[in-house]
Amino acid sequence: MKVICVSRWLVFFVFVFTGTGLFAAEPVHLEPAWDIMNRARISFDQGDPGTALALCENARSMHKELIAGYVQQLDTAITSAVMTKSGGEILSVRKILLERNETAAVSIIDLVLGIHDEKYFKNSISGLVQWLDKRSAYPEADLLSGDVYASEGEYVLAREFYLKAWQLRDFLKVPEERFDICYRLADIARIAGNFGEQEEYLLMVLTEDPVYGKPGAESASLIAMKRTLETTDDGEKFFSLYRHRNRFALKAYQDLTEFYFFRSGKRTAHAFSTATLAAVLSITILDDFLAMKLVDYEFSSFSDVMSKSERYPDILEEAERLRLWDSFIDLALIMADSGISAPAVSILQDLSVSCPDPSISLKAQGLLKKIF
Repeated sequence: MKVICVSRWLVFFVFVFTGTGLFAAEPVHLEPAWDIMNRARISFDQGDPGTALALCENARSMHKELIAGYVQQLDTAITSAVMTKSGGEILSVRKILLERNETAAVSIIDLVLGIHDEKYFKNSISGLVQWLDKRSAYPEADLLSGDVYASEGEYVLAREFYLKAWQLRDFLKVPEERFDICYRLADIARIAGNFGEQEEYLLMVLTEDPVYGKPGAESASLIAMKRTLETTDDGEKFFSLYRHRNRFALKAYQDLTEFYFFRSGKRTAHAFSTATLAAVLSITILDDFLAMKLVDYEFSSFSDVMSKSERYPDILEEAERLRLWDSFIDLALIMADSGISAPAVSILQDLSVSCPDPSISLKAQGLLKKIF
């Protein structure tokens, strides 16, 4: 999905600049807004926040000017006579403009229809033009501006930019970035000690995960996962039965587990649900990594997954970055606190013996001694 979305917008900008000649006689000298944003990200990554912010503002201005140019081109081409003759229907308007050799306007219509078909606009050329006009919003620039301010500890300003990006999320060229915005807002709420707001933003991510459902109204799949843990003597049945690939939700499950169990009076029932799904996502990620590495790979046990993962530095690096081992630790800890002792002991024993991260192995050993 991400690749497709980015490709469409690259086509959108590149085609208009190089194919229609809408603005300058020498379009080769014009720099699309997305290229400026790439430079802004590079500047930010290289520790130059001032340049990054300046480039974000340049990108906003160029993007706004670019879209205004498209809208003006359509407004000029789609006269009242065209509207009367076509009835305002998109394809009829396009046909008339083509007959009149209004190729630039036709190109813009075609490019928009490459993103949404005419049904999306209820076959209204006015709706298409209004939608295009709203695309002058540039939430990517607001998101990166928020990142810059957050990196400088200016959390109030960062939150303002993140909120603006969130309000404009429907205009993101990569729709999945809406999850990034939620996570940024949740992290700032946590830093500010506003844990209720943190929970709110994390739950926004999970509204798009049907496997979760919602607190107090969980999905049948989640109920089955928890039931398996409650009725088994070890974790192997659980790890062998369930997989889930909504990776965007992993951080939400992990952070909500921490919130429910450690920060809000041990809301253990909620924590058990989020920890269960965090563990399922984590074992799925490890399982998929190994399947890419080993042609004949098949899951056999939790311990085997950890032992095989140890062979690959990139898997270990990703496991640390995504806190995969912590997902298993948290699940075991919460089960132990809930009186679900057997699978908790099993998971901690496997982690203590087989986890390739020494700190997690030691932590598991310590919890075994402390809890049991």
